[in-house]
Amino acid sequence: MLKPGLILMERLSMRFKLAVIGLLLIIPSIVLGTLFFRSLYADYQLTRNEIAGAHIADSIIDVVIEVQLHRGLTATILRGDRNAVSSREEIRKKLRIAVEELSTGVAAHPHLDLGDRWAVLREKIDVLLKPDALKDPTQSMQAHTAIVTGLRQLATYTGETSGLLLDPESTTFFLMDLVIERLIPWMEAIGLTRDLGAPLVEGGDITAVQAGPVLATADDIEVRTAMMEEKLGSLKRTGEPTPDTWAAAASSARQVIKVAHRAMEPGAAAGGGREFAATGTRAIENAEAFQHSVTHRLTELLEQRGTAKLNALIALGTVSLLALLITLYLVASFVASTMRRMDTLLKVMQAGSQGNLGERVDVAGADELAAIGREFEKMLMVLSSLVADV
Repeated sequence: MLKPGLILMERLSMRFKLAVIGLLLIIPSIVLGTLFFRSLYADYQLTRNEIAGAHIADSIIDVVIEVQLHRGLTATILRGDRNAVSSREEIRKKLRIAVEELSTGVAAHPHLDLGDRWAVLREKIDVLLKPDALKDPTQSMQAHTAIVTGLRQLATYTGETSGLLLDPESTTFFLMDLVIERLIPWMEAIGLTRDLGAPLVEGGDITAVQAGPVLATADDIEVRTAMMEEKLGSLKRTGEPTPDTWAAAASSARQVIKVAHRAMEPGAAAGGGREFAATGTRAIENAEAFQHSVTHRLTELLEQRGTAKLNALIALGTVSLLALLITLYLVASFVASTMRRMDTLLKVMQAGSQGNLGERVDVAGADELAAIGREFEKMLMVLSSLVADV
């Protein structure tokens, strides 16, 4: 089996064979190290993308909250309550700030491919912010709701392009799911219940047909609250505690449900629209506090993971570079040492073949080549003695 290889080796020079052996040692190490380094770097980049996605999702939800508050105040104004004008102006200022923060985040991460989608939504928001842009309550409700739906879709798309939806670790996955998939629909159910129900409560004489949509959105709050609790239970089983802000958020959301069912009962007295709207607004504010705590924790865990990946990259790079340098040094030293001593043996043999048996064989070391050199020098001494005797 070894015969072909032996024939090949016997026909190659020692320098060439040593060079090939050196390359066979070094090249696989470089290739494997490079592949492992690239894999680790890809994980690090994914984590950085997830962090960017989490920040943008946080900004998206901020815009959602301000749009919901703007929707409620606009509905109040269109019902004839001019006292809400100043409050809406404050919300408009906050909405403009939230829009600018989201625009900055989108522009800072073009690789997430959010620019075109966000541009369409921003144009619609700019229409809302124009003075007296919407004068019809139904048109206003539809326009605001369409924007919230678009923002929810933008959040989902952000999760896709940033890699958040594919997060490999259970804790961050469940936190991501809360931020990207659960929070906006839950908050929108609260906002719609408030904005659909407040005008009816204020006017009184609510028919079953009018109460139906309000009760449907109120029941949707309960369904989505239960889904949030289920996801928080999964999160808790990973060892991550439930955020402290959840108790207040869940309690205020269920308070909206109770108020809605009580207000939609047949024969309920007219008035109380402001209190009804205030209950919904408090629920949205508590939901916002919960959202910020979840997003903060998600970002914190992703930052920790990113730091660990970066430290691993630095450690791997340092160790790989040192290992490569040591390997190159040892291979070069081996080749140089072997060839130098073989050249010494060859020189002495050439001198002996020309009749000079007095050359000294100086082959340093304790390996096989050194042993051959010592034995060869003994042989020369024996030959020299024989020649002298003759």
